[in-house]
Amino acid sequence: MKRIALLCIASLLSLASCQSAATPGPAPDLRDAAKRTQLMEAVQRLEGRWEMVGAPGTFIDFSTIAKGSVVREVMFPGAEEEMVNMYTLDGNTLMMTHYCAAGNQPVMRATQIKNDEIVFEPVRVQDLESPEAHYMSDMTLTFVSENEITESWRGMAAGAVSEMPVFQLKRVP
Repeated sequence: MKRIALLCIASLLSLASCQSAATPGPAPDLRDAAKRTQLMEAVQRLEGRWEMVGAPGTFIDFSTIAKGSVVREVMFPGAEEEMVNMYTLDGNTLMMTHYCAAGNQPVMRATQIKNDEIVFEPVRVQDLESPEAHYMSDMTLTFVSENEITESWRGMAAGAVSEMPVFQLKRVP
């Protein structure tokens, strides 16, 4: 009986070590280099400081970090309600995590750029206080011109959609 128990434990440990050796994420042959480049370059071209139209002195800063693999967006830098969005690739998908002043972290995904828009759709929300709590559910980033963009946000609370303000932004020279 003792020997069977030891064999069972050894088998379980062996399975656990096999699982930890697996590489997460999409298989390399499923990664479309052209699509990945298009998605990442779209957000990398936002590099710089942007000012909110109609709200002088209100800024959003974009910077490319981690050897070009991440774009960081700092909304309202230095303000009490400062927030951060991190744009990264996962396979052929552009992911965005919104680090919200509400204390939660919605994760969104975009799979394509269409008509100069990147539409981020909800995946999950991390650290949501309760099922009824408010969180940002999706965002559409529109490239109006090389120096003008809009961010159209939508929120959710208690299962109901709430439209949020549209941020119209102009690049600061």
